Amino acid sequence: MTITYSGNIIADVRSEGVLLEQGVGQYLLRFKLVFDLRAWPNEKYVFRNASAKVYVGLSQASARPVGLALPESPVMIMTSPHSYSQQCVFDLPVFPGQLAELERIRNGADLQFRLQLCGESHGSHHPMTTRSDVWVSVNQSEWIRLLKAANYVEILIFEIPIPRFSTAGSQASVAAAADHLQRARDLFLAGHYEETVGKCRLSLEAITKALAEEQQQSEAVATFTQRRRDMSAKERLLLLREAARHYTHPAHHDVNGVPASAYSRTDAMTILGITAALLIHAGQAATSGPTSEPS
Repeated sequence: MTITYSGNIIADVRSEGVLLEQGVGQYLLRFKLVFDLRAWPNEKYVFRNASAKVYVGLSQASARPVGLALPESPVMIMTSPHSYSQQCVFDLPVFPGQLAELERIRNGADLQFRLQLCGESHGSHHPMTTRSDVWVSVNQSEWIRLLKAANYVEILIFEIPIPRFSTAGSQASVAAAADHLQRARDLFLAGHYEETVGKCRLSLEAITKALAEEQQQSEAVATFTQRRRDMSAKERLLLLREAARHYTHPAHHDVNGVPASAYSRTDAMTILGITAALLIHAGQAATSGPTSEPS
């Protein structure tokens, strides 16, 4: 990981970490690189006009292209008789869909970024194109911290926001359900999909308890089996909540040798979105109190 000119090393390049910032309709993935310049008492070398193609994967062998990162400010690195270090930040714009794909690739594991630096090296003769690869490892806990800092984890599939409720006042009854959902989100990011679904079940059960709708929910199921065409919107919502709760209860037998209770990432993402939507509705119901629903 060096920058050279005609075989002479201008600088060693190393990573000092990654940042993720939220923008308008996109995010900014920022790579902090440090150039440790060698001392050249009798020669002068310059490296400039740098950019970096960014690749990502679970390993160096599986890295796929993401985009082109540009320096925060123009890069101009010049040697001197003494060694010194210079930091540069390379910014890569990423869209929510790209972050979602990164999460699918990561699947609860660590990420490996490859920055393919490219720029011009100048010395005593003509300029030369110089390339150098810098590998940046981001472990699971650090990546989750970055996602939270950029507020990415506040949005679920279909851009349903994870609701937050006050522990005082009319919404206090559903605050416990929100806590379970927040924990489910953290488990999802860590790749624990079975536990994610379990926490969603606790959230759904807490919603029903908070609204005191246990009997109504059971009656909605009975109505569905007998006269589904006549169900009100309220009854259909209760049925949806019961169906979601039933989905989160694992079976107790294997199918073709595979545990029937093995939930995938897609399963966990689906129930997260449904639970978040039902929790938003429950928060509104807790605030407004009982209302008559149109048929």
